[in-house]
Amino acid sequence: MFQSLYIHTDITCVEIIGNYLFVGTGGNLQIYDTLTNNLVQRHQIFDGQNITGIRPNSTETILIIYGGKHITLLRIQWKSIKTNSTSSSTGNQRKLSDWILDAKWIANNGKFATVFMHNKITIWDEAFNFEMSVKCEERCILYSAHLCFDTASELIVLSGTIFSEILLWKPLCQNENGLAVVLKRLNQHKGVIFSINYNPTKGLICSASDDRSAILWRVKNSSSLTSITPNNSHLTEIVMECQVYGHLSRVFRCIIMDDFFMTAGEDSFLLLWNFQGLLLRKINIHQGGSMWALCYNSKTDVVCTGGNDGAVLTFKANLKALNQSTMLPQLESPKNVGLFKSGRLVCFSETGTLYYNNFENKWSIVGDFTGLQKYCIMQFSPCRRLLSLSGFEGQIYIFREQERVVKLQHKFRLNNQSRIFSFHWLDCRTFLVSQKNSVATIYFLKNNTIKFAQNLKLPTSKKPWPTAACLYKDHILLGDRKGNIHNYKIGSENRLNSLWRAHSYLGVTCLQRSLKEIVSLGRDGLIKKYLLDSEDGHLNCIETSKTKFSWLAALDNNLLLSFGGNQFIVSDLKFQRILFQVPCGGGHRSWHHLITSDAFQFSFIKEKVVHSIKTNREDLEPTSVVEGYHIKEINCAKILHKADGLVVISGGEDTVLRISLIKEHQLRVLESLKVHLSSIRAMDLWFIEKSSKYLLVTGGGRAQIICWELKCDQKFSVTCKEKYNFYEPLGHEDSETRIMDVLITKVNDILLLFAGRSDGSIITFKVSRDHQLIKKNSIVHSQHSITKLDRITMISAEILLTMATDGQIKFWSISEINPVELSSFQMHQSGITSISCLVNGNNLWLLSGGDDNCTSLALFASEEPNLIVSKINSFQSSGVHCAQITGCYLIEKYFITCSIDQRIIVSSWTSTNGEVEFKAIKTYNTAIADPQGLQVATWDNKLVVCVYGNGFEVLDITL
Repeated sequence: MFQSLYIHTDITCVEIIGNYLFVGTGGNLQIYDTLTNNLVQRHQIFDGQNITGIRPNSTETILIIYGGKHITLLRIQWKSIKTNSTSSSTGNQRKLSDWILDAKWIANNGKFATVFMHNKITIWDEAFNFEMSVKCEERCILYSAHLCFDTASELIVLSGTIFSEILLWKPLCQNENGLAVVLKRLNQHKGVIFSINYNPTKGLICSASDDRSAILWRVKNSSSLTSITPNNSHLTEIVMECQVYGHLSRVFRCIIMDDFFMTAGEDSFLLLWNFQGLLLRKINIHQGGSMWALCYNSKTDVVCTGGNDGAVLTFKANLKALNQSTMLPQLESPKNVGLFKSGRLVCFSETGTLYYNNFENKWSIVGDFTGLQKYCIMQFSPCRRLLSLSGFEGQIYIFREQERVVKLQHKFRLNNQSRIFSFHWLDCRTFLVSQKNSVATIYFLKNNTIKFAQNLKLPTSKKPWPTAACLYKDHILLGDRKGNIHNYKIGSENRLNSLWRAHSYLGVTCLQRSLKEIVSLGRDGLIKKYLLDSEDGHLNCIETSKTKFSWLAALDNNLLLSFGGNQFIVSDLKFQRILFQVPCGGGHRSWHHLITSDAFQFSFIKEKVVHSIKTNREDLEPTSVVEGYHIKEINCAKILHKADGLVVISGGEDTVLRISLIKEHQLRVLESLKVHLSSIRAMDLWFIEKSSKYLLVTGGGRAQIICWELKCDQKFSVTCKEKYNFYEPLGHEDSETRIMDVLITKVNDILLLFAGRSDGSIITFKVSRDHQLIKKNSIVHSQHSITKLDRITMISAEILLTMATDGQIKFWSISEINPVELSSFQMHQSGITSISCLVNGNNLWLLSGGDDNCTSLALFASEEPNLIVSKINSFQSSGVHCAQITGCYLIEKYFITCSIDQRIIVSSWTSTNGEVEFKAIKTYNTAIADPQGLQVATWDNKLVVCVYGNGFEVLDITL
């Protein structure tokens, strides 16, 4: 009945074996080809239980797979890995008596050992017959354990306790009571031990703890560890090599390699350290979420990570970066630094000398410009082949790089010979300068001369000169120091329009064009996108995104450059993860960057030294084997079936609206929009007739409602643009409210939006043709928070159904814009969390689930002419689920419910002479924690169900 089509939740286990990557997500084992990153095989190993460990034998033919109390053995046939019969179980899946923390093959792969949470070890054969089971004398709860060595006689357990200790014990070393004796105790941590790893080649032990530290321990005479006993344990000395602090929260994972060790934690950072405790590299890769899984392949130098955003990422551990630090000849002090397209450095000194650095890393003098000694603006053209220097008395020098030589091409002085406050290249022939008056002047290069083009009148202010400029089609856009953006048309000196305070008072840092739009960045951490109106040419903002960085500097496709304190940060815009950072002193210093198709280069001046860092983009950017999704709970979702794929639209506690495509068992994120101020609680979708567009409405915290225009065609080309943002600022004594549910419906050819709020009110909006919201009225349901809204048609009348935390359901007539209450019924003891309706003429079957762990199926009837709704009968059961019901879906003869208990249940129902009853017939245990609801799509007589919560799972249900 149930077939899992796709699951996206926390990645709890990753393991690289040969040329394949094995990933545990929920109870599913997914196998990827490391060369192509394509999904090769997918197996459901456990039902509703996460896979936490994959341990191959030495020949890599049999895998131990475990999670929680469950364990199984899986045989791999490498020659036919791409066929449907890649593996077969060598034994039945077993559920053991305790939580498994680690497993290991021993005795030449003939046996395996498992260590449990209650400090106990058991040795099994392949048929799951246990041969030995030993408990440690220290009876305590463990949060981590690690098994060392491959024979039963040498087998050692390193167990991490909740009392901050690491215990070293040997199953064969027992006291008179048959309990294993603790041979060594390692005490230095001040918190629970979450991870332990041992490298026998280096004789090093690493431990990670919730005290935010990791400790590297050295076994001085590691050869004696295999033969350690209570009598000679004093000969084995284990000392602390170093203790490292670098994480902002708990440290969950640690691995020791031959040249360095790695730690990963709750703060989403992966840190690489040398054995002396020096930080080598710091990477933020899982969108700020916890990192649960970590592995390393020494043959390919590839690190693989998995986190609670559902992402699986791979990247090179050793970042091949060329770091150069050079000083100018005669110890001159550098003032401005830049990079030509060739990657060569150019530097202007405090004495007015322009230097050029060739490939031999030697400085040559381009020229002396003493007139620019005290004041100089350096700018590069978009093509990076031209360099301009402009000064205090209107001087402009333009240089060109040709064949490893920089030559002065133009020398010019403005007529008024006054200070140039700003200089901006519009393209590789045109530039804009502004001086003391509120006028900006455009010049262009022609042959060997500089020609005047036109003036632009700037708004009158104390410091009117622009901080950013952009040429887009036949328009010139300027951003200023106060965060305003001004729009001019070429040929006219007056502004067409201005967007005041597009960014904060800290100013606009960058204006640039993309294929279809204009993008602005500011020091307020905002990224805004604009379009020019086709009729009047006005500039209009179409999208605003908030990043977690403050000083935004530049955007190159998906690479966002920014500054935070004294750090220069390169991040992934789509997933907002830090890829690279370097302490440069801050954005107020002279700096420059160069991004090509295969390399990234950054130069800056610090302590009178010119620094340059160059790295390969392939090493800099992680490869997404599985793309990341929400890092927090998903509160609402909609699904669309397109061709042979499924489009999922979702929003949740991380305030991000995401649109993704599921095709061939793989997920691709199409849009990731961070516009909401707080969590997204609800959404609704309305198809716009005679188009391929949808009206998407989302609502959530701070009573915010956003209208989006979603375009989605059969070829999976998706665009989503913000059209209207409704947000009412709170008064001084007002309490914060949240939008709990939204509903779009059409009444008398008028498109209406109903929004249920946490204060018990329902707001009605009229939706205009351009998706603007016009507030009409507000009605009060009760003094309790609204939970759900729905709409039905009975006797050709439009009826609105509203539910609240008091367990009541109310019927409203919405034949007019002003709703009129018809009747109300008490359906649950507490809040109603989900509802589904089925209308047949005058009869309404209503399925509801509530916080009271009760499922209710009721039959209602309506009568004309006053549209009286009456309750005929109902059937309730509180034993179907063992926690609150969060989602339900009703069809003829069957209904589906999901609950916080992580069970999805299909029930059958009947109605005979007004008597309604139902019974559960099939149950599916999902690995999605805290399910918040379900969405259903139907096609080809199939039900495709999407259950969402801490991740989501798509199921095919055959009834």
